[in-house]
This record gives sequence, structure tokens and C-alpha cells, in this order.
Amino acid sequence: MNPPPARPLPQPEHLQPDIALANQYRLEFIKHTMSIAAGVFVFTITFRKDIIGTATPKMPELAAIAWAFMILSLLGGLGHMAGWDRFYISYRDYKKDLDAGDIARKSITMWRRIAMWLQLVGLIVGMACITVYCIANL
Repeated sequence: MNPPPARPLPQPEHLQPDIALANQYRLEFIKHTMSIAAGVFVFTITFRKDIIGTATPKMPELAAIAWAFMILSLLGGLGHMAGWDRFYISYRDYKKDLDAGDIARKSITMWRRIAMWLQLVGLIVGMACITVYCIANL
């Protein structure tokens, strides 16, 4: 019995050589996530009475927790964008000291990833809290 044929390596024309396109995709993801967090935050504050009516709200602490997480998501998004900015600027700043640049980028990447997770977790937890708050006040 013959072994299965080896999978051929991707050819250059199949690879995405356009780094600018990849960076644009990343930037759009960060911006859209921030837009969703900002929209939910503003919408739920502005139209709170329209969402739950005039009755005394049940579990108002959930709304406050959701708003705090939405703000955390927005701050994480700003940190995420700033982290990418610092990452790319480090190539210019450490052009003459490549080893120091590698060390700086490792630190920047760690903080950028923390900011990314704050952004995503803040959005998910905030949306979950708003959802439960709205369901409880139907």
C-alpha cells in the first residue's frame, strides 16, 4: 500500500503577500469592535427608559456592570490600536539596535495582547450583562 501523496507547499501566488491588506483587516476588526461597544454603551444609557419602561428596573447593577465592561472594552481597543502603533514604530526607533528592538517588541506585544483581550472580554461580558438585564426587565 502506498502512502498518501504529500500535500504540496502553497505557491507564492496563493499566499497573501500584501501586508497592508492584513493590517487594514486588523484595524477594521478593532474599529468595529470598538463601534459595537460604544454603540451598546450609548444606546443603553440614552434609551434605558425605552428599553425597560417606567417601572423600577430589576437588577440595575447588571446595567452598571455592563457599562463598566463596555468602557473597559473601549479602553482595551484604544490600547490595542496604540500597541500596534508602538509595534511598527519600534522598527524605526530601533533601526540601529536590532536586539533592543526585539526586546521592545516582545514587551509591546505582551501589552498589546492584554489590551486585545480586555477589549474582547469587555465586549462579550458587557453584552451578556445587557442581555440578561433586558430580559429581566421585559
